[in-house]
Amino acid sequence: MGDAAVFAAMRSLLRQAGFTEEAVLRHLGIDGPAAFVPIENRALASPMDLLVRLFMDQDPVPEEAIRSLLPGQALETMEALGLTARFPAREGYCYATVALHPVGALYIAADRRSMPDNSPFTPPPDVVYPVSEQTLRFLESLPLLPCGRLLDLGTGSGVAALQAAAGYAAHAWAVDIAARCTVFAEFNRRLNGLENVTVARGDLYEAVAGERFDRIVAHPPYVPVADATFVFRDGGEDGEQVLRRIIEGLPRHLAPGGRFYGFAMASDREGEPLEQRIRSWLGEASGEFDVLLAASATMTPDKLKSPHGGEHRHWERVVETRRVQYFFYGSMLLERHGAPRGAYTIRTHRGPRSGWRETEWLRQWMAAASEDGFEQKLLALRPRLSPRLELRSVHRVCGGRLTPGECTLSTDYPFTAECICQPWIAEAVAGCDGQATVAERYSMCMRRGFLRDDYAATDFARMLSAMIAGGFLELEEYPLPEAAIPPASQGGL
Repeated sequence: MGDAAVFAAMRSLLRQAGFTEEAVLRHLGIDGPAAFVPIENRALASPMDLLVRLFMDQDPVPEEAIRSLLPGQALETMEALGLTARFPAREGYCYATVALHPVGALYIAADRRSMPDNSPFTPPPDVVYPVSEQTLRFLESLPLLPCGRLLDLGTGSGVAALQAAAGYAAHAWAVDIAARCTVFAEFNRRLNGLENVTVARGDLYEAVAGERFDRIVAHPPYVPVADATFVFRDGGEDGEQVLRRIIEGLPRHLAPGGRFYGFAMASDREGEPLEQRIRSWLGEASGEFDVLLAASATMTPDKLKSPHGGEHRHWERVVETRRVQYFFYGSMLLERHGAPRGAYTIRTHRGPRSGWRETEWLRQWMAAASEDGFEQKLLALRPRLSPRLELRSVHRVCGGRLTPGECTLSTDYPFTAECICQPWIAEAVAGCDGQATVAERYSMCMRRGFLRDDYAATDFARMLSAMIAGGFLELEEYPLPEAAIPPASQGGL
């Protein structure tokens, strides 16, 4: 841990060399960080080549190349922070002691994935790996919306807390049980020159006992193991031990109006879907929380690649004894009510353009729809068909004629959704043109005999509310993100 001046010099060195995520991707000709593949003996024609080879390929480089391609006392600065060392196997060469990647506007140091001399590599139990594809999915699920106090549990390299502190959180706490993680997180805090971050060591909430936060985020380990081996990976006996304890602690540590964002794998069990078990983990406070799950993937146990050897046998025991039917992999959003209202539970599946903005839209819609008397308000609104809506119908012979039977509504935005419904529902939805109110559509359905006499207008509004949540219908009052975001900015975080 060098002094502030040395960290500032290192930061300046990286920026002068153009070592940013955007520039690296452009230089390498790849679409995203997850597409990066290390290569050996990368040609050294520019400062960018040198930094990529040294810190990302993790390949030794000649000292002469460092002095000729990088400005000023670059080698001395890197050595002062322990980022490089002389390579004993090759005189005149240096190697990186860590992996160092640009992530968005940040620089994130972590453990190497290999030995400099290519000898066998055995990672320590508390290894801190560089940002992975799974970490990137977690980061992309976090909303870039202002908040006060943010807590990042199981921070690892600190990347989520640092991203928040650099962009939208007044102050962020980065907490991990592993000392190695907190050392890397503190190093990265200093490397990025962030003063509004507190790094602390403890078992989940232990390090922040008695504190409450506006936002809590976590990307917990989820691999079921009989005996813990790696802190970053092992999720306890059933893979959900860490996630369960995080959610159990929300009533004590999440402030009213606050939100929890998690990204993990967890299971649906016979008679116990995941959302139901999450509510049980919240205990007596369950009614104060909304639960929104957005799956990136849902897998049957036989389709999920399990670990090998003893861990494989343990995995099979978990599936059998816990009566696991599916594994959910994706994001979890739990919001604590800031004012009294009904609690909602919803589960959806991410589509090709689903991001945090779409999740935020759904959160806002579901919160509004959960307020007392919302159905009455909805009766005066004018829904319209989503331009992405598809309707498929199955006709069956009845009385010698083909008659509409089962209908399926589907869309891929804001999420991937499908609804199998009766023909009258499909016709009721199909007539939503943005001109007629929900009350007028209800009257039409009553006149045409689609509805029972005791089917109330509020019941009809509740049905159309579900169609709006699914993305089949749209409302001008609740525009979807793609209509609210300028096209040039839709692809970024």
